[in-house]
Amino acid sequence: MLISLIAFSAAFTLVVIIHELGHFIAAKMAGIKVYEFSLGFAFSKKIATLFRYKETEFTLRAIPLGGATRFSGEDDPDAKEFFKVPCAQRLAIIIAGVVFNIILTFLVFTIVFILGRKLGILDAMFLSAKNMCHIFTSTFFFIQKLISGTGSLNNFAGPVGMATTAGAVASMGILHLLYFTGLLSISIAIINMLPLPSLDGGQAVMTCIEWVKGKAISPRVYRIVNMTGMILLLIFTVVITTKDIICP
Repeated sequence: MLISLIAFSAAFTLVVIIHELGHFIAAKMAGIKVYEFSLGFAFSKKIATLFRYKETEFTLRAIPLGGATRFSGEDDPDAKEFFKVPCAQRLAIIIAGVVFNIILTFLVFTIVFILGRKLGILDAMFLSAKNMCHIFTSTFFFIQKLISGTGSLNNFAGPVGMATTAGAVASMGILHLLYFTGLLSISIAIINMLPLPSLDGGQAVMTCIEWVKGKAISPRVYRIVNMTGMILLLIFTVVITTKDIICP
């Protein structure tokens, strides 16, 4: 079980850090200040500042899982600087995390196919793209079935199920764990594309609405919508985790 937790934590943290790095780089390119780039669960206690670069604190959080990017200072909980930039730039920052996850998956799959299947670079790249397209289409068909009520959550894994899978693939070798990391990365990309509150897709929808209306949505509304979305996601995670434990 310990190996499973370590393998899943390492893979998940890498995937989330790459996702947040996309937001970070896009924000810096747009001239937006990033006040914190954290390693670890965003809502856990900050235990150390690893180093500081300009206004950005690179921190370590108490729960070593995932990471986060914070666009607001201590006296600015609403990230007002972020909402001052044009909608097009804000949209680029929002989708950058998904783009970085897709790039990570493509690179990881390509490396696995080169080393594991002894393919040439071009063949490995083609197979990577083909696999990613298949995963995208399969996942969206699965989501469509869930929404229509014809699908089932039996094939949907929560944190416990993913940790168990991570441990199993880790025992099979580094290439299997690397491939699992690629699958996790593209899964996070797809989930974040969904137009749900607190996810990148939901924030992108709100930004597009603001762009079309020509009228800003207040940061307070964003915060309320995101908090609502986080609560719903937490409930969903609890339900899936319960399923993983009761019906492994």
